[in-house]
Amino acid sequence: MSIGRLAFDSSPLNYIARASQLPFLQKLVADMECVITRAVEDELLRGASKYAQLYQVSAQEWIRVVEDSSIDFLQLFFEYQSRLGGGGRNTGEAATLAYAELHSLTACIDDRAARRHAQQRGIPFTGTLELVCKGIRANVIEEAEAVQVIDLLCDHEAFLPCDGSTFVDWARAEGLVLAAFIRERTDRKRFEEKKPPKKPATDVQAALTVLGRRPRGRVERPGGIDLRRTFLRGANLRHSWFDEAHFDHADLSEAELFDTQLAEANLTGARLTGAWLLNTAMSGTRLVNADLTSAQIASADFTGAFMRNADFTSAAIGNTRLTDEQRAEATGLSDGGS
Repeated sequence: MSIGRLAFDSSPLNYIARASQLPFLQKLVADMECVITRAVEDELLRGASKYAQLYQVSAQEWIRVVEDSSIDFLQLFFEYQSRLGGGGRNTGEAATLAYAELHSLTACIDDRAARRHAQQRGIPFTGTLELVCKGIRANVIEEAEAVQVIDLLCDHEAFLPCDGSTFVDWARAEGLVLAAFIRERTDRKRFEEKKPPKKPATDVQAALTVLGRRPRGRVERPGGIDLRRTFLRGANLRHSWFDEAHFDHADLSEAELFDTQLAEANLTGARLTGAWLLNTAMSGTRLVNADLTSAQIASADFTGAFMRNADFTSAAIGNTRLTDEQRAEATGLSDGGS
């Protein structure tokens, strides 16, 4: 269940520490390198004057306090602080996002605005409930323990979209359980080390179908489904809804994306070689460094899509408008019309 290195914002640590659940969190992140910025530590120490449990956070051996005073970090920090409201507020979120972006970490944040900015900038992120779901899928914790802990967090003023009694239903509706199952079964690195299948296994395809057709309108968290670094070659994603989903560095070669909703999704570094994009909604989608060689594209919506270094070599494109800026950013596009 590793997601590598993790930079925590103060909010998740605040209510986890106040609920005396730091040992529980340690189990969830046992295979990850965990850091907090000095700004996050300062926020927690200020809160410790009221809640003494917060002193325990920076005393944990598995949490390392980091600092960065470089010009690049400070520029990012002030940019995020301005985006999040400025005025000295949201210092912890701004420092966490800046550090995560500059040092290629995953940010652990629960704040909705901070998560949305992370998504817009292509920063990998997770949150308290996502970590809990990962723990359940990896058999690190039992579902009953998770329910009990979530109730404790809510008792200590955690702003979560569910309590313990509604957690399982919420996780299923958000697709977190199914997404974790798919990631576990389709890790791209594992598949690339042997002869890859032409299509997903039957149970994986079934999970993708259910996930892509889950009810819309009740999503409580920005950021979308996490299917990073998955191997989904030849997947049938027809008539599916994956707005804001994370397909960073996923393999979607020859995937069927007919009438698929991928608005504001992140496909940075994704492989879509020979994929079928027919009437695909990709407004605001990040296609930075994506490989769309030999893709079949017709009536797709790329309004506001980010295409820096996206490769369209030998792609067949029809009835699809691309701006001059998108053509200049991407490679392999002819100068003619589309």
